[in-house]
Amino acid sequence: MSDSSFVEHLRERARRKKARVAFPDAMDVRTLQAASELVRSGIAQPVVVGTRADVLRVAAEHSVDMQGI
Repeated sequence: MSDSSFVEHLRERARRKKARVAFPDAMDVRTLQAASELVRSGIAQPVVVGTRADVLRVAAEHSVDMQGI
């Protein structure tokens, strides 16, 4: 199995399981971008850990779509 097909296999398994993924460092824009991508692609439901106001502020500062998170 090639690397790309293995990754796609993992993505499909996650989609079917409707997994939740916790992100403890929600003040890092890369974390918010990853969480946003998971929602956009339908892979998993992210849970970000942090105060709502702080998380939304960081997301807004970096234009990260938080819809669905």
